[in-house]
Amino acid sequence: MIAPVCQLWLSVCTLFLAGLRKASMPKVPSAWRLWIWLLLCVRYLVPLPSPNLFPLAFETHFGAVPVPTLWPALRWSVTLLLFLLFLVRWARWLFLFRTELCAPPPQAVQWQQTQNITKRAFRLACCPHIRAPLTCGLLRPLLLVPCSYGKLPSSALFPLLCHEAMHIHRFDLLKKRLALLVAVLYWYNPCCWLLFSMVERDMELACDAAVLKATSIHERKNYALALLTAAEAAYPNTPLWNQATGGIMKERIVSILTPRHSSRCGRFLLAALFLLVICVVLAVPGAQAAQAVPDVTQLTAQQAEEYLTNQGFQIVRFIV
Repeated sequence: MIAPVCQLWLSVCTLFLAGLRKASMPKVPSAWRLWIWLLLCVRYLVPLPSPNLFPLAFETHFGAVPVPTLWPALRWSVTLLLFLLFLVRWARWLFLFRTELCAPPPQAVQWQQTQNITKRAFRLACCPHIRAPLTCGLLRPLLLVPCSYGKLPSSALFPLLCHEAMHIHRFDLLKKRLALLVAVLYWYNPCCWLLFSMVERDMELACDAAVLKATSIHERKNYALALLTAAEAAYPNTPLWNQATGGIMKERIVSILTPRHSSRCGRFLLAALFLLVICVVLAVPGAQAAQAVPDVTQLTAQQAEEYLTNQGFQIVRFIV
């Protein structure tokens, strides 16, 4: 894991970029925002050597000895527990995908034979345990469609399938797993879960933008109508306004119906965001590397005590 100071810098940067996201949405493409989030995810996974900022030590007649704390054991225990939970969930879905899949609707098979979204080969099947289309599998992609979607017209089904095929084409499952790994490793940091949420949101918006590239406003309206029709079919007993306002659906609809045009202001803002992230990525390691850690075994007792005190250690004296 990275140093605590670096975690603090990255958390501040994540909060700043998340706050700036709303203001920059009309100007910065969602695909570029997604790459900024992914750059932060990679930075969270780069370890750096640094001194402990909050240690506790006590001095005996043998010298200063660090006192072990429960935090590392607790942190890694919860991390392993989360990994096990996700592994059990993945194994459960893998069992369902192998045993309870059925043939896709005929119109979906027809779309698969004529689609030009991606050149990657993928399988298509229906699953009775899902309410919305999804993709799984990094090496052998599988596009799953709810069984209830067999009743949807082709005009409503094809845009949804194109969206999922774009996920396969862009390797979005790998990007999502990267953000999830950061959230699990730093489960105690709310900013990492915020980062995971931002990756998910901008991933969906980037796929919508890629599917609707160079399309007319009429086609955009049909795409938005297909999303609402699918949401109504997936949650028939839930008010549609609750679906549109209770998640990313509203943001997607607004983004679809508001075409984005590149501008000089947008390019300048995008360059500023990248410069900010790169400064955070590069400046913190330099600050950490500039601190030289002396060999404590070669110091006298008084020099070692002064060094430990300057580093933030708390010295507790007692007589043995």
